Amino acid sequence: MTKKPSRLESASVSTARLNKAWPYAAIFLFALVIRLVYLYEIIDQPIISILLGDAESYDAWAREIVLKGWVGDRTFYQAP
Repeated sequence: MTKKPSRLESASVSTARLNKAWPYAAIFLFALVIRLVYLYEIIDQPIISILLGDAESYDAWAREIVLKGWVGDRTFYQAP
């Protein structure tokens, strides 16, 4: 028969997990902050609004769907 862990043992296991997890959480948060600062810095740059390659076609297709509904009047030539 297995012994059920006491509250004290459960608390120490939880604390041990937190002690192991905080460096990963700190790295994640640091990387997230760096990315958010980068996005904040480039938000006003004109390169952000330029659609390249397939993005232009997908944008036009999305606008057509909004204006005319899901069923269009022609076949779309690219698979989404």
